[in-house]
Amino acid sequence: MRIKAFILLSLMSLGLLAGEPSKTIFIDVAHGGKDSGAQIEGVSEKDLCLALALKVQELAKKSSMEVILVRSDDRFVSLQERAQQINASEAELFISLHFGVKSSDSPGGLSFHYSEEQSELDQSLSLIQSLEKSLATLFPESQRVAGSFFLLKEAQIPGVLVEFANLNSPEELQYWTSEENQWQVAAAILEGI
Repeated sequence: MRIKAFILLSLMSLGLLAGEPSKTIFIDVAHGGKDSGAQIEGVSEKDLCLALALKVQELAKKSSMEVILVRSDDRFVSLQERAQQINASEAELFISLHFGVKSSDSPGGLSFHYSEEQSELDQSLSLIQSLEKSLATLFPESQRVAGSFFLLKEAQIPGVLVEFANLNSPEELQYWTSEENQWQVAAAILEGI
C-alpha cells in the first residue's frame, strides 16, 4: 500500500492527476487465452503482461490519461483483431507489452521494437525516447530494435513494442513476480507517455 501512495504522490508532482482525460493510450496486452507466450516456472508471459497493463490502467484512472486495453482478462485476441481495435480506438498512441525469453539465464534488460514501415515512425521514435528516459532509473540499459512486426506496420497511430526482461533469468523472474516492482514499472510507463 505504501508503494501506491508513493506512486500517487509521484503522479501528482508530475501534474498527471486531473479531471478530464488529456490523452488516450491503447495497450496491446500480449498473448492471452490459448496463447500463453513464454512459460517459466509456472509463470506465464500472458499473465505478467496483463498484470502490468492493469496496473498502468489503474494508475491512469487517477491521472489525466485514459488507457484502453486490448484485453482485460485471459482471452485470445488475434493479431488482426488487435490491429483493428488499435485503429478503431481513437487513441493517440499504443504500446505492446511483452516479456522476453533467451536460451541463457543472463538478464535481458529492456528493448524497444519499432518498424521502419510504421506510418508514424518519427512519433514512434519520440515515444521510445520518452519511455527510455522514464524507465532509465529502473532499467539503465535498453536497446532499440528495428523489425517487421505486424501490429507496428498495421497500426495507424504511433506505437512501440516494449519487451522486458529475460524470464529465464532467475533474478528477472523474481523481479517481475513482485507486485511492488510491477507498480513501479507501471508508474514509469505512465510517466513516459
